Amino acid sequence: MNRPNIQESEERVSDDDRSTLIPEHIVDAASQRIFLVSIFVVIQCWKIYDVLLVKADLFALSTAARLESAPDLTFTSLNNFTFVIKYVLIDGLFLWSLPMLNVPLLSFGPFVTLLLTVLVNIFTFLLASNTALPLLSGIVVPVWNTIFKHKELNIMGDSVLPQKVIDMNAHFKGKYTIHYLPASSVTLNPFHYEGLCLDVQPESSYSRYVRVPIEFNTTTDIATMQLQHISPTNSMTLLNYTSRDIAKLLKRDYAHLHKLLDHKSDGRIFYVEVELKNPGKYRIHTVTDSNGMNIRPYKSDFTVGNCPSAKFVYPEAELAYTNIKCVLKDNTFQPEWLLPLLSTYGVFPLSVEVMTKFNGKMINKFNTTLQSENISPGLKWLEAEKMTRNSLEQEILRNPLLLRTVNSGKFEFQLLSVQDKLGIRREYNPASKDHDINFPIVTKETASLKLVDRSPDSPLLLGQTKTLHLDTKQIIQLPLKVAIQFQDERNASEKKILTFDFNDAEDFHQGIKIDQPGLYSLVEGKDSFCPCEVDKGLIVPIMTPRVPTVVIKGEPISDRCVGTVGFEFDLKFTGKPPFEVLYEVFKNLSGFLKPILSERGLRQHTKRTQSDQYRFDYRPRQEGNYVLIFKSLKDVYYHNNPVAIPEAENTFSTYFHQKSRYTFFKDSRQTHQEINLCKGGAILAPIHLKIVDINTKKVLVSQKIKDYYQDSFKVSSPNFDRGGNYEIVVKGAIDNLGCPVTSLKSESIVINARSDLPAVLFKKSETFKIIEGDSVEIPLVVKSSVGRTSSDLIKYTHTDGNGNEKEVLLSGSNILRVSKEGTYRLSSFNNKGCDGTVKKEETIQVVYYPKPSMTFHPEAGDVDEPTTNTFISLKPVCQDVPRDLKLKLTGKPPFVVAYLINYPHGKTKSSSMVIESNEISIPLTLKRKGVYEHMFTAVYDSRYTQDNLKRINHKYSFPTIRYEVQGSPNLHVDKTHMQFCENQISEDRFTASLPITFEGRYPFELSGSIQNSNGDILDKFEVHNVNTPSVDLSELKLSKPLLSLLSVGEYIIAFQGVTDANKCHLKQLFSQNTVRISITQVPTILKQNPKDYYCVGEHIAYNMSGIAPFTLFYEFNGQMRKLSKDMISLCLVNYTANDNEFEKLKLEVRDLPSVEISQGDSIIKNLHEGDKTEIIFKFTGVPPFLVTYVRTLGDEEGLHKRRKSTKPQAKHPRRVAETKTVKDIWDYEHTEIVGLEGTYEAIMVADAFCKASRDINEIL
Repeated sequence: MNRPNIQESEERVSDDDRSTLIPEHIVDAASQRIFLVSIFVVIQCWKIYDVLLVKADLFALSTAARLESAPDLTFTSLNNFTFVIKYVLIDGLFLWSLPMLNVPLLSFGPFVTLLLTVLVNIFTFLLASNTALPLLSGIVVPVWNTIFKHKELNIMGDSVLPQKVIDMNAHFKGKYTIHYLPASSVTLNPFHYEGLCLDVQPESSYSRYVRVPIEFNTTTDIATMQLQHISPTNSMTLLNYTSRDIAKLLKRDYAHLHKLLDHKSDGRIFYVEVELKNPGKYRIHTVTDSNGMNIRPYKSDFTVGNCPSAKFVYPEAELAYTNIKCVLKDNTFQPEWLLPLLSTYGVFPLSVEVMTKFNGKMINKFNTTLQSENISPGLKWLEAEKMTRNSLEQEILRNPLLLRTVNSGKFEFQLLSVQDKLGIRREYNPASKDHDINFPIVTKETASLKLVDRSPDSPLLLGQTKTLHLDTKQIIQLPLKVAIQFQDERNASEKKILTFDFNDAEDFHQGIKIDQPGLYSLVEGKDSFCPCEVDKGLIVPIMTPRVPTVVIKGEPISDRCVGTVGFEFDLKFTGKPPFEVLYEVFKNLSGFLKPILSERGLRQHTKRTQSDQYRFDYRPRQEGNYVLIFKSLKDVYYHNNPVAIPEAENTFSTYFHQKSRYTFFKDSRQTHQEINLCKGGAILAPIHLKIVDINTKKVLVSQKIKDYYQDSFKVSSPNFDRGGNYEIVVKGAIDNLGCPVTSLKSESIVINARSDLPAVLFKKSETFKIIEGDSVEIPLVVKSSVGRTSSDLIKYTHTDGNGNEKEVLLSGSNILRVSKEGTYRLSSFNNKGCDGTVKKEETIQVVYYPKPSMTFHPEAGDVDEPTTNTFISLKPVCQDVPRDLKLKLTGKPPFVVAYLINYPHGKTKSSSMVIESNEISIPLTLKRKGVYEHMFTAVYDSRYTQDNLKRINHKYSFPTIRYEVQGSPNLHVDKTHMQFCENQISEDRFTASLPITFEGRYPFELSGSIQNSNGDILDKFEVHNVNTPSVDLSELKLSKPLLSLLSVGEYIIAFQGVTDANKCHLKQLFSQNTVRISITQVPTILKQNPKDYYCVGEHIAYNMSGIAPFTLFYEFNGQMRKLSKDMISLCLVNYTANDNEFEKLKLEVRDLPSVEISQGDSIIKNLHEGDKTEIIFKFTGVPPFLVTYVRTLGDEEGLHKRRKSTKPQAKHPRRVAETKTVKDIWDYEHTEIVGLEGTYEAIMVADAFCKASRDINEIL
């Protein structure tokens, strides 16, 4: 029972969720909706108003820039950018607040709201662009002209549109229309199609039916159509087509027919295409239209048969038609040939064209004709037949020379075309390889093979193999099988046949591997298709050379001091030189054989010779037990396969002794040392000895070195006070056996002694000036016999202005580069390891250039407050009074001064200026009124540029220049024109107040002049103590009375200067500073072109004197009327009191004539083309009459030549086909004889007084 209440409560909660933000009981939803829409419209209108102001400001700025002056005023503070930002925010705030207000029909989702925002912002961007004004004018002006159309006053006093002053159509009534009746015909195959046929083969490119066009020349719809068909068996049938069938045919696309030469573009003619599927003869039997009328058919028959075809057929098994034939040596072929048969189908006789080609090039074409033997009465000849013949064999038998020029390649029979009795030709693709139309035969030329030895100089080595190859000039079709006869060179009677198979090109190129010497010849070969031609008489001999040998004899080499020191070997060779013997050397270390490597770092040692006998010595470098083993031998043939030498017979071993040796260096790799000595220096040279006693093998020393039993000692050299080059040499060293002690290798120690002390000094004591942060190069003078080296060391001291001293080391440099201010002295010098001398008396001074500075010197009367280090306050200045500030600078010109200017409107400008002298006066900025601040941030000169000061981080602090600019006074005349009637000017009292807006402080003083309309100055005036925004003419201080200067005409009061209470003066005013005063006479009126009468609708022009707007009082048909522009005239004249003028202003108005055609009705007359009819014109007015009528054509033009259709037809614009004028009609009726198609209407009629005409476009 409670469930319904719960649902109602839920529904109420849901309704509350969807309620508006402002409850509807306070403001209903409709009122909220109207209010929001109104706000949106107001925003857009205000947007348009703002953009017009922005464009006006831009126009004023461009005009002022063109005139090179400042704009007089601005209409708004907005520009294009701030305009867009303003309305993007306002529009966005309005649109995105709509979902929160939740007003029905205005509560959009996020996507719709975003879309509306984008559209409104696009409209805002368009307004801000250059297309805004053309866009607004293109929209507003047409709407304005539509709502507020230009109206004129008629004589009745009403405000009417000019085009509605008179209804011209009321004077022209009725029209007469003539239509032509149509004619009809039909034609089968109007384009005379030929060469069409029906194909019965499946999957053929030819169609199984043909489409034949039918041409209809009628304007009515087709109801029925019958086609008569006579088959090849002479049977007749009728093909029926209903109106529905014809309608389906008309819906097809027949654009391809428009390209045919016989196509007719007449509107009455249309085409359809019917599908014919059976061979035979066709003609049109009957055709009726929708009215039941027969349409006359033109005599036209169409005959169609089956399409001809031809193909190759293969009645035997597929393998019987082999496609590969070998060309024998005499250019003949193998006799077994089997060719396909030629099968044809079509209307006989048939002509078949066949092409023969070899390797893609045609060699012959021939035609073969197939004739039917049956007799064909009537249309029986149109019946297709099938026939198969051996035409290819017949052609080869008829032309046996056809294949004589063929060698290796591809021979083909290609079926090109077939043509039947009807002249229908069926062509086949000459590039097709289908077996139906192409029969290929691959001809292979027999290859010639020859067995060759490509390396005859390389014999067959013992235990090795040799390769023989097969050469041919033809292409071998692999696999290849050959037979080779082998005859042993040691047994001539022994012969055998060797067979080899080559399955691919790699096997063929690798050749035939043989391993036995003898005679080889090729006896047979056959590739995959044909046998090969071989030269059986060509024999390839293969021989094996003798193996090389060597006999080695070794004799020891003895020395009287130490015994055996080496071996002498004698070698004798057999074989073919050059010979190469390889041996190995081992050193016996306690039973372990250590191999001794060759000079190339190889284990095997090599000896080469070109002769049959060779001798060499072997002497080891170190003492010990050595073993030599000869390993192998090579000659010219066995170079890659050396012959082993018996090791047991050719191994030599013994103990080798060494002589006593000495050396200067422990490192065996070192052979030379060069020592440089300073003047007076000495060295200790080491000598290392190795002296051997044969009996004791102890290390001893020469007895000349007494009591020294070590293996090394040092030799002391004398002091070298004189320079020169010396060498340490060991002479006369012998061991205890009396044998000489020699050096292990060529060694030397060279001593280069210096003869001078190096020195360094400054060229002279001098002072250098530099920019702080830069450096200076101080040249040094070095005296040394060896010159400067990269290892030289120079020490110098730097003393700054505070007396602080610092020592600096300079390494390997010829120049002393310094950058700090102070005094520099040299302290020490070392040249290539030798200490030198310095002169400490000579010094170098480095001094900085002073930095630029700037001071301000304002005029004493311009300073408002005492100056400080932070501010300099100047007295206020008027905007048009120039004021300068003097600057004094120290440094080297030109100077660059950087500054900032804070403008009154908050803008800051940063810039710099170049000053060529040390003193300058700069003008202060006075463009706008307000407080200015000039802050100078830095000063640079030609030495201390911006980069130099930035590098040393130098900062300036200048006082800020502050002053106030008081704006120049100005005025704007609010009312630029004032008009007075002549009778308003009185000698007693004439006063008028001119409203003026002032800029500046009250009171003001004015000056100006009074000018006539030619610009001549009549008098000058002044106005003092103006405290209100207006000036009365009586306050002008003139040299003459004001009224004595004024009469009828125009005058200009121009204000030329203004001064306010600040004593600021604007000497020359240029805009909005003038008042034009017009003093007019009493108004007059006079007809411009007087006439005896006027017609209805004519304009009556008056010449009026006075100042518009005028108020005109007149009488029409006894009633008084008034014409005015809603403004009371200041001057009044009464013409009723003057009878003569009153009569001159009278006028007479006559009515316009009228004309009727066919009693004012619209009559339609149907005529056959060439017939005639009458048109009757009736007139109202005063004879004689003149009438002009036209014949127009539109959709009815050529209607009798076009067929009717349910489809909507394209509309044709009406046009004027004929215009005729008939004059001097004295009766009120007139008859014209006409017979051309169209609509006849009158466009102009005239009587004895007036003429009525209407626009031709109104009837088109």
